[in-house]
Amino acid sequence: MPLSLQTRLLRVLQEHEITRVGGTATIPIDVRVIAATHQPLREMIAKRSFRQDLYYRINTLRLPLPPLRERSDDIAILAQTLVGRSLKRLGIKMNIQQVLAPLLPYLSAYS
Repeated sequence: MPLSLQTRLLRVLQEHEITRVGGTATIPIDVRVIAATHQPLREMIAKRSFRQDLYYRINTLRLPLPPLRERSDDIAILAQTLVGRSLKRLGIKMNIQQVLAPLLPYLSAYS
């Protein structure tokens, strides 16, 4: 995120208000931000490519999440959930297990 947008985001988080594009009135907001990255933010702060004050504002709770390649047992569960939702949204009545059975070995083998 460019530094100019980081400044704007920090201001929104601190002031709890926004101004619409082209507008003049401020609008109060109450939001929670969930941020995820694989970038080394502390190194970016040292290089001055990420604002330290924004880092401390958003770094209130850290949840390290290992990559899916390290949680291979979750692949089948995620696939069942996502395929099930897609089939339901499309109105297709098929057995999810039958759809996924030939695909799961490929999904599990992919790093």
